[in-house]
Amino acid sequence: MHRLIKVSCTIQGCPNVGLFDPHALWWHFYSRGWSDTLTVAQHRFFCRRCSGVADFRVKRAIIGMADTGEPNRSMPMPPEREWKRFLSRHRG
Repeated sequence: MHRLIKVSCTIQGCPNVGLFDPHALWWHFYSRGWSDTLTVAQHRFFCRRCSGVADFRVKRAIIGMADTGEPNRSMPMPPEREWKRFLSRHRG
């Protein structure tokens, strides 16, 4: 839960990589009612660089975890109350 989410473009020669805060990314998906499992979530991401060249959204991303670094994509963090509610439901 505390590792960065790394989203990479799979187009050959594209160096585009996004690092996301896991809490902010969870909130983004949760507030829209989307599935937050990584295999399903990877279909929601697209490469801005490749999409600008192709003139349509290029959705060929792969999601992984990153142990080090700082997020390079900013997103709003979840309200503390919502985050605590999520944690209380998923602790076991």
